Amino acid sequence: ELAALRRWDALSEFGNGPDADGWADLLDPYFEEYGSIGTGPSARGPQLFQLEQNAQGWSVRQVLDDPSGDHGWSIDAVLAVGLWMIWLLIQSTWNRLFGSGHAASIRSLLPQQPIELVLWVALAVSGGFCEEVIFRGYFQKQFEALTRSMWIALLLQAVLFGISHGYQGVGAALKITGFGCLFGLYARWPKSLRPGIIAHALTDILAVV
Repeated sequence: ELAALRRWDALSEFGNGPDADGWADLLDPYFEEYGSIGTGPSARGPQLFQLEQNAQGWSVRQVLDDPSGDHGWSIDAVLAVGLWMIWLLIQSTWNRLFGSGHAASIRSLLPQQPIELVLWVALAVSGGFCEEVIFRGYFQKQFEALTRSMWIALLLQAVLFGISHGYQGVGAALKITGFGCLFGLYARWPKSLRPGIIAHALTDILAVV
Protein backbone atom coordinates (compact mmCIF):
# COMPACT_ATOMS: atom_id res chain seq x y z
CA GLU A 1 0.00 0.00 0.00
CA LEU A 2 2.88 2.36 0.75
CA ALA A 3 4.33 1.59 -2.68
CA ALA A 4 0.94 2.24 -4.31
CA LEU A 5 0.85 5.64 -2.61
CA ARG A 6 4.52 6.23 -3.53
CA ARG A 7 5.43 6.94 0.06
CA TRP A 8 9.13 6.23 -0.42
CA ASP A 9 10.18 7.74 2.93
CA ALA A 10 7.85 5.41 4.82
CA LEU A 11 9.06 2.39 2.83
CA SER A 12 12.69 3.21 3.58
CA GLU A 13 12.01 2.80 7.31
CA PHE A 14 11.41 -0.96 6.96
CA GLY A 15 14.37 -3.32 7.42
CA ASN A 16 17.67 -2.93 5.59
CA GLY A 17 16.23 -2.19 2.17
CA PRO A 18 16.74 0.79 -0.15
CA ASP A 19 16.46 4.38 0.97
CA ALA A 20 13.67 6.65 -0.31
CA ASP A 21 15.51 7.50 -3.53
CA GLY A 22 16.32 3.82 -4.04
CA TRP A 23 12.65 2.82 -3.79
CA ALA A 24 11.72 5.56 -6.28
CA ASP A 25 14.38 4.37 -8.74
CA LEU A 26 13.25 0.74 -8.40
CA LEU A 27 9.56 1.38 -8.96
CA ASP A 28 9.59 4.28 -11.42
CA PRO A 29 9.89 1.88 -14.43
CA TYR A 30 6.90 -0.07 -13.07
CA PHE A 31 4.73 3.06 -12.79
CA GLU A 32 5.79 4.18 -16.26
CA GLU A 33 4.46 0.88 -17.66
CA TYR A 34 1.39 0.25 -15.50
CA GLY A 35 0.52 3.54 -13.78
CA SER A 36 -0.81 2.06 -10.55
CA ILE A 37 -0.56 -0.80 -8.04
CA GLY A 38 -3.68 -2.61 -6.94
CA THR A 39 -4.38 -2.78 -3.20
CA GLY A 40 -7.65 -4.69 -3.20
CA PRO A 41 -8.42 -8.20 -1.89
CA SER A 42 -6.61 -9.96 -4.75
CA ALA A 43 -3.36 -8.17 -3.86
CA ARG A 44 -3.55 -9.70 -0.38
CA GLY A 45 -4.50 -13.18 -1.58
CA PRO A 46 -2.16 -16.20 -1.42
CA GLN A 47 -1.24 -15.94 -5.11
CA LEU A 48 0.28 -12.49 -4.69
CA PHE A 49 1.17 -12.33 -1.00
CA GLN A 50 3.38 -15.04 0.51
CA LEU A 51 4.59 -15.28 4.11
CA GLU A 52 7.07 -18.04 5.00
CA GLN A 53 8.97 -19.00 8.14
CA ASN A 54 12.54 -20.24 7.83
CA ALA A 55 15.60 -20.73 10.02
CA GLN A 56 16.45 -17.01 9.80
CA GLY A 57 12.93 -15.84 10.71
CA TRP A 58 10.04 -14.74 8.51
CA SER A 59 10.23 -13.84 4.83
CA VAL A 60 7.60 -11.88 2.94
CA ARG A 61 7.05 -11.73 -0.83
CA GLN A 62 4.51 -9.35 -2.33
CA VAL A 63 3.83 -9.63 -6.06
CA LEU A 64 2.64 -6.30 -7.44
CA ASP A 65 -0.99 -6.37 -8.57
CA ASP A 66 -0.66 -4.54 -11.89
CA PRO A 67 -3.71 -3.54 -13.99
CA SER A 68 -2.67 -5.84 -16.86
CA GLY A 69 -2.52 -8.91 -14.63
CA ASP A 70 1.10 -9.70 -15.56
CA HIS A 71 1.92 -10.27 -11.88
CA GLY A 72 5.66 -10.11 -12.35
CA TRP A 73 5.95 -12.06 -15.58
CA SER A 74 7.59 -9.12 -17.34
CA ILE A 75 10.15 -8.88 -14.53
CA ASP A 76 10.66 -12.64 -14.54
CA ALA A 77 11.33 -12.58 -18.28
CA VAL A 78 14.10 -10.01 -17.81
CA LEU A 79 15.59 -12.07 -14.98
CA ALA A 80 15.35 -15.21 -17.13
CA VAL A 81 17.27 -13.63 -20.00
CA GLY A 82 19.93 -12.46 -17.54
CA LEU A 83 20.19 -15.93 -16.04
CA TRP A 84 20.36 -17.51 -19.48
CA MET A 85 23.19 -15.17 -20.54
CA ILE A 86 25.16 -15.98 -17.37
CA TRP A 87 24.78 -19.67 -18.11
CA LEU A 88 25.90 -19.17 -21.72
CA LEU A 89 29.05 -17.44 -20.45
CA ILE A 90 29.77 -20.29 -18.02
CA GLN A 91 29.08 -22.91 -20.68
CA SER A 92 31.33 -21.14 -23.20
CA THR A 93 34.17 -21.08 -20.66
CA TRP A 94 33.60 -24.78 -19.87
CA ASN A 95 33.64 -25.70 -23.56
CA ARG A 96 36.91 -23.86 -24.13
CA LEU A 97 38.53 -25.68 -21.22
CA PHE A 98 37.08 -29.17 -21.62
CA GLY A 99 35.68 -29.30 -25.14
CA SER A 100 32.16 -29.03 -26.50
CA GLY A 101 29.71 -31.22 -28.31
CA HIS A 102 26.84 -33.44 -27.32
CA ALA A 103 27.44 -36.72 -25.58
CA ALA A 104 27.46 -39.67 -27.95
CA SER A 105 24.72 -41.32 -25.88
CA ILE A 106 22.18 -38.61 -26.80
CA ARG A 107 23.38 -37.57 -30.26
CA SER A 108 20.91 -39.90 -31.94
CA LEU A 109 18.07 -38.36 -29.91
CA LEU A 110 18.59 -34.82 -31.20
CA PRO A 111 16.06 -33.51 -33.77
CA GLN A 112 16.93 -33.85 -37.45
CA GLN A 113 13.67 -32.99 -39.24
CA PRO A 114 11.37 -29.92 -38.86
CA ILE A 115 8.64 -31.94 -37.13
CA GLU A 116 11.22 -33.29 -34.72
CA LEU A 117 12.33 -29.74 -33.95
CA VAL A 118 8.75 -28.74 -33.13
CA LEU A 119 8.45 -31.72 -30.80
CA TRP A 120 11.83 -30.85 -29.27
CA VAL A 121 10.58 -27.34 -28.41
CA ALA A 122 7.53 -28.84 -26.68
CA LEU A 123 9.77 -31.29 -24.82
CA ALA A 124 12.16 -28.49 -23.78
CA VAL A 125 9.33 -26.36 -22.40
CA SER A 126 7.83 -29.25 -20.43
CA GLY A 127 11.29 -30.37 -19.28
CA GLY A 128 12.20 -26.88 -18.12
CA PHE A 129 9.00 -26.67 -16.10
CA CYS A 130 9.12 -30.16 -14.59
CA GLU A 131 12.82 -30.19 -13.71
CA GLU A 132 12.74 -26.76 -12.08
CA VAL A 133 9.66 -27.67 -10.04
CA ILE A 134 11.15 -31.01 -8.96
CA PHE A 135 14.76 -30.07 -8.25
CA ARG A 136 14.60 -26.39 -7.29
CA GLY A 137 11.00 -26.29 -6.11
CA TYR A 138 10.82 -29.59 -4.18
CA PHE A 139 14.22 -31.16 -3.48
CA GLN A 140 15.97 -27.90 -2.63
CA LYS A 141 13.29 -26.99 -0.08
CA GLN A 142 13.27 -30.50 1.40
CA PHE A 143 17.07 -30.59 1.71
CA GLU A 144 17.04 -27.17 3.37
CA ALA A 145 14.43 -28.34 5.87
CA LEU A 146 16.52 -31.45 6.65
CA THR A 147 19.95 -29.81 6.83
CA ARG A 148 18.96 -26.33 8.07
CA SER A 149 21.42 -24.94 5.54
CA MET A 150 20.56 -23.12 2.32
CA TRP A 151 24.01 -23.80 0.84
CA ILE A 152 24.06 -27.54 1.58
CA ALA A 153 20.54 -27.84 0.17
CA LEU A 154 21.57 -25.95 -2.97
CA LEU A 155 24.58 -28.22 -3.49
CA LEU A 156 22.66 -31.46 -2.80
CA GLN A 157 19.88 -30.72 -5.28
CA ALA A 158 22.47 -29.74 -7.90
CA VAL A 159 24.44 -32.98 -7.40
CA LEU A 160 21.22 -34.98 -7.63
CA PHE A 161 20.32 -33.04 -10.78
CA GLY A 162 23.71 -33.87 -12.30
CA ILE A 163 23.45 -37.56 -11.37
CA SER A 164 20.02 -37.76 -13.01
CA HIS A 165 21.74 -36.73 -16.27
CA GLY A 166 24.58 -39.25 -15.85
CA TYR A 167 23.53 -41.08 -19.01
CA GLN A 168 25.07 -38.16 -20.94
CA GLY A 169 28.53 -38.92 -19.58
CA VAL A 170 30.65 -37.72 -16.65
CA GLY A 171 31.66 -34.42 -18.26
CA ALA A 172 28.10 -33.49 -19.13
CA ALA A 173 26.87 -34.51 -15.67
CA LEU A 174 29.46 -32.26 -14.02
CA LYS A 175 28.47 -29.34 -16.23
CA ILE A 176 24.80 -29.95 -15.48
CA THR A 177 25.60 -30.00 -11.76
CA GLY A 178 27.00 -26.49 -12.19
CA PHE A 179 23.81 -25.60 -14.07
CA GLY A 180 21.84 -26.87 -11.07
CA CYS A 181 23.88 -24.74 -8.64
CA LEU A 182 23.32 -21.59 -10.68
CA PHE A 183 19.60 -22.17 -11.15
CA GLY A 184 19.18 -23.20 -7.50
CA LEU A 185 20.80 -19.95 -6.38
CA TYR A 186 18.58 -17.98 -8.70
CA ALA A 187 15.45 -19.74 -7.45
CA ARG A 188 16.48 -18.89 -3.88
CA TRP A 189 17.22 -15.22 -4.56
CA PRO A 190 13.99 -13.87 -6.14
CA LYS A 191 12.04 -16.74 -4.50
CA SER A 192 10.44 -17.62 -7.82
CA LEU A 193 10.87 -20.59 -10.14
CA ARG A 194 9.60 -18.75 -13.19
CA PRO A 195 12.89 -17.15 -14.31
CA GLY A 196 14.59 -20.54 -14.01
CA ILE A 197 11.82 -22.29 -15.93
CA ILE A 198 12.04 -19.78 -18.79
CA ALA A 199 15.86 -19.81 -18.89
CA HIS A 200 15.97 -23.63 -18.60
CA ALA A 201 13.59 -24.02 -21.53
CA LEU A 202 15.57 -21.50 -23.59
CA THR A 203 18.81 -23.38 -22.88
CA ASP A 204 17.35 -26.70 -24.00
CA ILE A 205 15.65 -25.27 -27.08
CA LEU A 206 18.71 -23.42 -28.36
CA ALA A 207 21.07 -26.30 -27.57
CA VAL A 208 20.19 -27.85 -30.93
CA VAL A 209 19.96 -24.67 -33.01
